[in-house]
Amino acid sequence: MKKRLFTSIFAIIIGLSTFAQQNARTAYFMDSYAYRYKFNPSFIPENGHLGVGVGNVGVAVQTNLDAKTAFVYDESKGAFNIPFLDDYSSVEQYMPENIRLGLGEDIDLFSLGFHKGHSFTSFDVSLKTDVNLNAPNSLLSGLATTDENYKDSYHIPGFEGRGESVLSIAYGKAYQVGGFLSVGGRVKVLVGVASARAKFGETYVNVTDQAVEAKTSGEIDVTLPKPFEIPIINGVPDIEDIKEPDDLKIGDLRPAGLGLAADLGATIQPIRGLTLSAAILDLGFMGWSKGIRSSLSDFSMEIDKDGEYHNLNDVALPFTTSMQSRLTLLSTTLNAGIEYALPFYDGISLGVMGTRRVAGACSWGDTRAILNIRAPKVIELAGSIGRSTFGNTFGAALHLHFGPLSLFTAIDSLAPVLSLDKNLAPHGQLNTNFVVGLNLLFLTKHSVI
Repeated sequence: MKKRLFTSIFAIIIGLSTFAQQNARTAYFMDSYAYRYKFNPSFIPENGHLGVGVGNVGVAVQTNLDAKTAFVYDESKGAFNIPFLDDYSSVEQYMPENIRLGLGEDIDLFSLGFHKGHSFTSFDVSLKTDVNLNAPNSLLSGLATTDENYKDSYHIPGFEGRGESVLSIAYGKAYQVGGFLSVGGRVKVLVGVASARAKFGETYVNVTDQAVEAKTSGEIDVTLPKPFEIPIINGVPDIEDIKEPDDLKIGDLRPAGLGLAADLGATIQPIRGLTLSAAILDLGFMGWSKGIRSSLSDFSMEIDKDGEYHNLNDVALPFTTSMQSRLTLLSTTLNAGIEYALPFYDGISLGVMGTRRVAGACSWGDTRAILNIRAPKVIELAGSIGRSTFGNTFGAALHLHFGPLSLFTAIDSLAPVLSLDKNLAPHGQLNTNFVVGLNLLFLTKHSVI
C-alpha cells in the first residue's frame, strides 16, 4: 500500500518538474571536418561544403548514471527494465549522490560554407533540443519495490529540470590574418519551438500506514508554440471550469520565442607546428512568448490508503499562476585547445582541448587528449581519451573523402557501444555523444592554420 501511495505522490512531483551542443569533441582538431567552425568560429575548414538534411546530425546522452542502475535487460521477463524505478534498494550502492542527466540533439537542416580570398563564410539552419536534470538521488529513494523498505519520512534537497527546443539560423565569417592568426564570429537568430523549466526547493515526504503527505515549494515555466490560456481567478487556476479543449483558449501556431546569440573565437600559431585556440559560444538571450508561470510556496497534499486525494481543489491553491512572457540568458560554452603537429610529418598531431558548459546547476565540463592522423586526400582519423563531469571516456572520429563526397562520423564515448551484450543492453557507463554527416565538398582546398 505504501508503495502505491508514495508512487502516486512522487509521480505528481515529477510531473510538475516535467511540465518543467552536440558536436563530437574528438573531432576538434580535424581540419577536414566541414563543421569544425561550430567549435570555434575562427576555424577555417579546408574545403567549402553543402549539406542538406543529413549534413551534420548529432545526438548526446550525458549522465553519471551507470547502466546497472538505469537500463537492464531482464532475461526472465524478456524485456528491459529500469532498476532504480523497479527496486531502488538493489542499486542504491551504485547511485551517485547527485544525479546528472542531459539529452540533446543537433540537426543541420541546411548548411553552406565557402572560401573567398583569406576568409570563410558559413550559413546554416539547425534544430537543437536540450534537456537537463540535476537532482539528488534521494528523489528516487522512495520507489523501492517492497513496503518493508520504506522509511517514515524522506528529505529531498532542491532539484532542477529544464528543456528547450530552438531553431537556429546562423551566419558566420572567419578571417585569416598574416598566416599565423585567424579570428571569427557567428551571429545566430533563434526561433523558439518550446521551453519548460522547473525548479524546486527542499521537499519533504512523510509516509504512514494511512496516508502519504508531501510538502515542497518551487516554480514552473512552460511556453509552447501553440499558446493557450488557463482560466485564472486571484492567481489560482480555475481547473473546474476546464471541461473541453476550447476552454483553454488555444491560439494559432506561432514561434514560442525569439532570441539572438553570438559566437566569438580566435586561433593563433605562435611557432610552426603549435596552434592555440579559444572560443566562447552562445553569448545571448532568448525571449519566450506568453506562457504559464506558476510559483508555489508550502505546497502540500495528502493521499489516503485508498489512493484518494483529499481536498483536490486545494492542490492548486498554493500556486500563484499567470500567463506572461520571460527573458532568459543562454547557457554559454567555452572551448579551448592546444595542438602540436609533429615536425617530421605534420599529418600527425597531438592536442588537448577543454570544454566548459555554463548552465547553472546543470553546468558540466570535459577535458580530453586527442591524437589526429591524416592520410593525404582520402582519410583522417582521430582518437581521444577524456575526463568529464560524467566520468572517463575514450572516443574516435573518422572522415572519408571520395571526390566531392564527404562522410564523417564520430563518437566521444565508445564504452556504451563496446559494452553491448546480445540483447543490445549496455553495461557500465551510459554517457556518449554521436555525430554523423554526409556532405558535398567544393574542391577548393584552402590552407588552414
